Amino acid sequence: MGGAAAGQNAQYTGADVASTINGDQASGSGRYLTGNTGNATTDGMVLRVDAIEADQYGQMTVSQSIAGRLQNYIARTTHVTTGSMTIAANSIADSIRYTDEQIERLETGVE
Repeated sequence: MGGAAAGQNAQYTGADVASTINGDQASGSGRYLTGNTGNATTDGMVLRVDAIEADQYGQMTVSQSIAGRLQNYIARTTHVTTGSMTIAANSIADSIRYTDEQIERLETGVE
Protein backbone atom coordinates (compact mmCIF):
# COMPACT_ATOMS: atom_id res chain seq x y z
CA MET A 1 0.00 0.00 0.00
CA GLY A 2 1.30 3.42 -0.89
CA GLY A 3 0.36 6.84 0.32
CA ALA A 4 1.46 9.54 2.69
CA ALA A 5 1.85 8.95 6.39
CA ALA A 6 -0.40 10.88 8.74
CA GLY A 7 0.45 14.57 8.73
CA GLN A 8 2.43 14.41 5.49
CA ASN A 9 1.37 15.80 2.15
CA ALA A 10 1.45 13.67 -0.96
CA GLN A 11 0.77 14.40 -4.60
CA TYR A 12 -0.97 11.88 -6.80
CA THR A 13 -1.41 12.01 -10.53
CA GLY A 14 -4.25 10.54 -12.46
CA ALA A 15 -6.98 11.26 -14.93
CA ASP A 16 -9.99 13.48 -14.34
CA VAL A 17 -13.20 11.53 -14.01
CA ALA A 18 -15.26 11.65 -17.21
CA SER A 19 -18.90 10.68 -17.61
CA THR A 20 -22.44 11.96 -17.85
CA ILE A 21 -25.01 12.41 -15.09
CA ASN A 22 -28.47 11.10 -15.93
CA GLY A 23 -27.52 11.42 -19.60
CA ASP A 24 -26.54 15.12 -19.22
CA GLN A 25 -23.05 16.27 -20.12
CA ALA A 26 -20.75 16.73 -17.13
CA SER A 27 -17.25 18.07 -16.55
CA GLY A 28 -14.67 16.18 -14.51
CA SER A 29 -11.98 17.56 -12.26
CA GLY A 30 -10.07 14.95 -10.31
CA ARG A 31 -12.67 12.75 -8.60
CA TYR A 32 -15.44 15.34 -8.93
CA LEU A 33 -17.99 15.27 -11.73
CA THR A 34 -20.12 18.40 -12.14
CA GLY A 35 -23.30 18.75 -14.20
CA ASN A 36 -22.76 21.39 -16.86
CA THR A 37 -24.41 24.79 -16.67
CA GLY A 38 -27.74 24.78 -18.47
CA ASN A 39 -28.46 21.06 -17.98
CA ALA A 40 -32.16 20.54 -17.34
CA THR A 41 -31.79 18.26 -14.30
CA THR A 42 -28.11 18.27 -13.32
CA ASP A 43 -26.97 21.91 -13.61
CA GLY A 44 -24.41 22.37 -10.81
CA MET A 45 -24.86 18.89 -9.33
CA VAL A 46 -21.53 17.61 -8.03
CA LEU A 47 -20.66 13.96 -7.55
CA ARG A 48 -17.52 12.59 -5.93
CA VAL A 49 -16.49 9.48 -7.81
CA ASP A 50 -14.48 6.93 -5.85
CA ALA A 51 -14.35 4.30 -8.59
CA ILE A 52 -10.92 2.79 -9.09
CA GLU A 53 -11.58 1.15 -12.44
CA ALA A 54 -13.40 2.36 -15.55
CA ASP A 55 -17.05 1.27 -15.77
CA GLN A 56 -17.12 0.60 -12.03
CA TYR A 57 -20.44 1.55 -10.48
CA GLY A 58 -21.42 1.96 -6.87
CA GLN A 59 -24.08 3.46 -4.66
CA MET A 60 -24.88 7.13 -4.62
CA THR A 61 -26.70 9.31 -2.14
CA VAL A 62 -28.00 12.63 -3.38
CA SER A 63 -28.89 15.47 -1.07
CA GLN A 64 -29.87 19.03 -1.77
CA SER A 65 -27.45 21.81 -0.95
CA ILE A 66 -28.15 24.26 1.84
CA ALA A 67 -28.80 26.98 -0.73
CA GLY A 68 -31.27 24.71 -2.52
CA ARG A 69 -33.04 23.87 0.72
CA LEU A 70 -33.27 27.56 1.61
CA GLN A 71 -34.62 28.40 -1.84
CA ASN A 72 -37.32 25.72 -1.52
CA TYR A 73 -38.20 26.86 2.01
CA ILE A 74 -38.61 30.46 0.86
CA ALA A 75 -40.70 29.36 -2.12
CA ARG A 76 -42.98 27.27 0.12
CA THR A 77 -43.26 30.00 2.72
CA THR A 78 -44.06 32.82 0.31
CA HIS A 79 -46.22 30.93 -2.21
CA VAL A 80 -49.07 33.23 -3.19
CA THR A 81 -51.88 30.79 -2.30
CA THR A 82 -50.45 28.02 -0.11
CA GLY A 83 -47.47 29.66 1.59
CA SER A 84 -47.45 29.82 5.37
CA MET A 85 -47.02 33.61 5.25
CA THR A 86 -50.07 33.91 2.99
CA ILE A 87 -52.10 31.64 5.25
CA ALA A 88 -51.08 33.64 8.33
CA ALA A 89 -51.87 36.96 6.63
CA ASN A 90 -55.28 35.64 5.51
CA SER A 91 -55.98 34.43 9.04
CA ILE A 92 -55.16 37.86 10.48
CA ALA A 93 -57.31 39.54 7.82
CA ASP A 94 -60.21 37.19 8.70
CA SER A 95 -59.80 38.05 12.40
CA ILE A 96 -59.86 41.77 11.61
CA ARG A 97 -63.01 41.34 9.48
CA TYR A 98 -64.70 39.35 12.24
CA THR A 99 -63.74 41.96 14.85
CA ASP A 100 -65.05 44.76 12.59
CA GLU A 101 -68.35 42.88 12.17
CA GLN A 102 -68.62 42.45 15.94
CA ILE A 103 -67.99 46.16 16.47
CA GLU A 104 -70.70 47.03 13.89
CA ARG A 105 -73.20 44.74 15.65
CA LEU A 106 -72.40 46.29 19.02
CA GLU A 107 -72.66 49.82 17.65
CA THR A 108 -75.99 49.00 16.00
CA GLY A 109 -77.33 47.67 19.29
CA VAL A 110 -76.22 50.78 21.19
CA GLU A 111 -77.94 53.24 18.82
